[in-house]
Amino acid sequence: MLDVVERAADPAFRPTPLRGAGHPVPGTTRRPGLSQADRRFDWATDSESIARRIHAADGFPGVHTVPAGEEVSVFDARPGTGVGAPGEIIGRCRGHVLVATGSEALWIG
Repeated sequence: MLDVVERAADPAFRPTPLRGAGHPVPGTTRRPGLSQADRRFDWATDSESIARRIHAADGFPGVHTVPAGEEVSVFDARPGTGVGAPGEIIGRCRGHVLVATGSEALWIG
């Protein structure tokens, strides 16, 4: 470990790239990123399907959606229990909101 630290401090040091680093795995293809249009969902859909879409796009920028008439980015979908019109915010707790879906509800971070 100390040897690596000493080498990294040397301005003349040039690391050797890992073999195959940055190259695709043979036999695979690169897929384009998902657009927000591809990520879109309807709150009238069942909770499990909505959660899968949100998890597939978790991270920045999340999934843009319009619950309760205001466009937001959603992350971290977790099952919840509650009754309301799909897309209606039916609960709040510690920075999360509970949104009604077509089947139950989801806690959204």
